[in-house]
Amino acid sequence: MKYKLKLATIIAGDIDESISFYRDILGFEMVERFYNETGGLVLMQSPDGAAVELIDSKSFETGFWSIGMEVDDFEEAIEDLRAKECSFIWEPATLPLGKLAAIEDPNGVKVVVLKMNE
Repeated sequence: MKYKLKLATIIAGDIDESISFYRDILGFEMVERFYNETGGLVLMQSPDGAAVELIDSKSFETGFWSIGMEVDDFEEAIEDLRAKECSFIWEPATLPLGKLAAIEDPNGVKVVVLKMNE
């Protein structure tokens, strides 16, 4: 099973300041901006294709949240992780953007396994 680092998720203290940093300092492009009654999400993509997902929500503590690992075959990845006796902190789920599940690394960092919709 091949896992590819796709994105890092950060809970932003000031979303506009964070967008400016990734856009103006690091050269990222805003790909998507989504808001609802609970907060927002801004996806910033680097020139090489990796991304930073900025979360605008007071429900979480500001700072680093997780890394996202993209897989070609979601079901195979879940089987692979279960065979390696990983415990899921988020069971596999299908969301509007695709499928995801999460485990934790030895440091408590959330590792989200995802397969984005085409």
